[in-house]
Amino acid sequence: MARIIGIDLGHYAVRLAVLEGSFGRFQFSRLIEVEVPPHAPEEVDVARLTALAAARAQLGAGGPDTWGACFPAERTSVRIVTLPFVDRAQIEKTLPFEVEGLVPFDLDEMILADRVLSSENNESRVLCALAPKAGLQAALAGLATQSIDPKHLLLDTDLYDGFATEGVQAVIDLGYSRTLISLCRDGQVVGSRGIDRGARDLVWEVANRLSLTVPEAEAAVRAVGISGQAAPGAWGVAEVNVDLDDDGWTEEEPTGASRRPNVLPKALNHPSGQVEAIVRDALLPLITELRASLISFEDALKLSIDEVLVAGAGSALPGLRDLLVESLGVPVRPVSVPEAAGKPVPERFALALALAHRTATGKGRHIDFRKRELAFKGDLTALSNLLRYGAVAAAALLLAGVGYFGWQYSKLQAEISDVEATLAETVLQAVPDADPERLKDPSLATAIMSEKAQETTSRVEALGGIVSNEPPTLTLLLDLATSVPPHTETKMDVTELSVATSTITMKIDTTGFEAAANIESALQRSPRFKAAKKSDEKKNKDGVRFSITIPMAGEEAQEG
Repeated sequence: MARIIGIDLGHYAVRLAVLEGSFGRFQFSRLIEVEVPPHAPEEVDVARLTALAAARAQLGAGGPDTWGACFPAERTSVRIVTLPFVDRAQIEKTLPFEVEGLVPFDLDEMILADRVLSSENNESRVLCALAPKAGLQAALAGLATQSIDPKHLLLDTDLYDGFATEGVQAVIDLGYSRTLISLCRDGQVVGSRGIDRGARDLVWEVANRLSLTVPEAEAAVRAVGISGQAAPGAWGVAEVNVDLDDDGWTEEEPTGASRRPNVLPKALNHPSGQVEAIVRDALLPLITELRASLISFEDALKLSIDEVLVAGAGSALPGLRDLLVESLGVPVRPVSVPEAAGKPVPERFALALALAHRTATGKGRHIDFRKRELAFKGDLTALSNLLRYGAVAAAALLLAGVGYFGWQYSKLQAEISDVEATLAETVLQAVPDADPERLKDPSLATAIMSEKAQETTSRVEALGGIVSNEPPTLTLLLDLATSVPPHTETKMDVTELSVATSTITMKIDTTGFEAAANIESALQRSPRFKAAKKSDEKKNKDGVRFSITIPMAGEEAQEG
C-alpha cells in the first residue's frame, strides 16, 4: 500500500505524519516523533538527519513512499508584489524583474516561488518567496542521504492555511528554536514571517542566570512557565512513536534513557517566582517582534486581525496565552488540528500532518521551491521505468504475436490445402472428363466449374422456351372446372375421374336426365372437350348416375 509521509525537521524533534492508501485515497496511519540528539549549534543539520534516520527505522518497510518536506521561512525572503494584469503567463514572465528591484539578492543564486493571492480589476497580488539555491540544494542533499527525494519542498509558513477558518487570523507556531507567523484571510495565507527566536531562548536565559544545565533549565521552564503551573512534556519526549489504540493516543518510549533526565528537583531549588521573572524577561524580545510583525501585516495589507491561533510545542508554556492576549490585544486560542481516525492530534504534529495532507491531495496552490533545476524528477523516473518495462513487455508481446501469427498462418495454410483438394474432387464429380492435373490449380478448377455452370444455365433457358411454366394436368382440371355448368344451375358430384393420355373419363351423379344432358352440352361447347359423350345413364334413389368420356386425341396429357 502506498504511503504519503510529511516531514517536520524541528530543532528539538523530528516528526513524521504518515498516510496510507491507493488510487488517490489516503487515510491517516500513524505519527512518529524522535528527539534530536544533543549537538553543537553548527551541527544541527547532522543531528536532525540522525533523528530522521531513527524515525525511518520506526517507520519500517512499506511503500511505495511519497515524501513531502518544507523549507524554513526564516531562511527565505517573502514579499507581496502587485502587477497590473491577471494573465498567468505574463505574471510568470514579469515577476522576476519586479522582485529583483525589491531585494538585495542576485536572482541567479535564488529560487523564486510564488502564489497568486487575488486577481481582480485587471490587477494581481502575488505572494513571492525567495530562497537561496545553495540552501535548498543542501536540504535536498541531506534528505538524499536517507534515500528521501521529497516531491514537494514547501514554504513552511504557507501550510497553516489548513488551520485557519474565516476572517483575519494570525497563526503563530512557537517552536524550540524559531517562531513562525502566518497571516490568513478567509483560510488563505496572505503573509508570513519566520523569527529566529523560540523556547530555546527562554531555556538558555534561565540556564545562564541561574547557573543550570540546559536540561535543568528546560525542566524549570516547563514546570513554572509564566504562571507557576506545571506543564510536563511541553516540548515532547525522546523517541516517541505515536499511534492509535482503542482508548486513544498511546506514546510508547523505547528502552534506553532519554537525554532529558528528571532534573526538576534541582531546578526548583530556586524560587518559582525567580524562574518566572526570568522567563518573562526572555519572552519580551519575542513578544515585541510578534507584535511588530502583526502590526506591519495590518498596515501593509490594510486589514485588522480578529484572533491569534497558537501552535507548536512551545505554545504549551504555562501562562503564554494570557500573556499574548495582554500584549497583542486580540483573542488567543490553540489551533484546531483535524482529528485522525476520530481522535485528536497533538498540536506539535500540526506542520507534519498538514504537509502529508497537502502532498496526498495536491489541493490548494502552495509555494513550492522544487522548480527549475531543483524540480522533482521522481515522476519522470517512474515514467522512465514504466516506459522501459513497457518496452520489454511490448517486445515480449511482439514475439508472442509473431509466434501466434506463424501458428495461425500454418493452420490456415493446411485448411486452404484441404479446401483445394475438396474443390478438385467436387469439380471432378461434376465434370468427369476434366483433367485431374488441371484441377490441382484452384483458379483453373473454379474456371472449369463456372464454365459447366454457364452451360447448364443455357440449357435450362433453352428448355424454358418450349415447356410451359404451368403443369398441364392442372391446366386440364381448370378447363374442366370452368366448362361444366355452374353449381347454381346444375348440381353434380364427380365420383370418379380418370385422366389418361388419350381420354378423360368421369362418373357423375346429378339430379336427373335433363341435368345430365346439360352437363354434356356444356362440355361440348368447350373447343377442348367438344367430343365429350355421356353413357351408362342409370336411375338411382337420388337422381341419375352416368359416365362421360372425353377423347384427347392430338393433345399431350399426364396421368394423375
